[in-house]
Amino acid sequence: MNIESRLNELPDFATSVVEVARSLLSVGEIETGKDYFKLGNDKAVAPMYSAMTIWDGRSEDELASHLGRFDFEVPSMYREIYSSFAGLSIYDLDIFGTLVYPGLQPLDIVAANQFWRNPYKSGRHLFHFGGRSYTASDNAGYFIRADAIEVQTEEGAILEKYDCLSDFFHNEVAIVSAGKA
Repeated sequence: MNIESRLNELPDFATSVVEVARSLLSVGEIETGKDYFKLGNDKAVAPMYSAMTIWDGRSEDELASHLGRFDFEVPSMYREIYSSFAGLSIYDLDIFGTLVYPGLQPLDIVAANQFWRNPYKSGRHLFHFGGRSYTASDNAGYFIRADAIEVQTEEGAILEKYDCLSDFFHNEVAIVSAGKA
C-alpha cells in the first residue's frame, strides 16, 4: 500500500497529522517498511533523522498480547489512537506504541508506564502514552485521566487539557510544527 493510501485511512482526529505528512512528501527522502513509513529524512541533520515516522495501526488483540503480562489498564482513548497508528513521531512529539520485532520500533508504551512516567509528579498513576519537548531542559508528558488528555511538566504543571483526540492532535502537532516548514 502506498503512503497516500495509508494517510487516507487515518481517522478524522488525525487530520493535522495527515497535513504535516503531505507537506513532507516532497522534503528529503522517503523510507517505507512493512509496517511504517518515514518522511522528511535528512542525513545532513543526522544519519537516521526523519521529521515524521508513522507505524501502522494494530488490532486490539495485538495490543492485549503485548500488554498481557503487565498490570495497567489501557484507556479507550489510547486504544483508538493505537488502532490508527501504533506509534508516531513528528519532530519532537512522540506517541508511544508496542515493540514488534524485527524492524524499526516506536518508543515503548510498556516502558513508559513502568518507568518513564515516574519523574512526572502528577502523572505517576496515570496512563502515559507520549510526550514532546517543552523547554531545552524539560519535556511535556501526555497522560490520560478518565476520558481526558493532560499535558504535564515533570514538576506537575498541567499545560493543557483536551477532551477529544481531534483537539489534542490539532494543537500538539501545531506546537511541534511551528517554525519547521
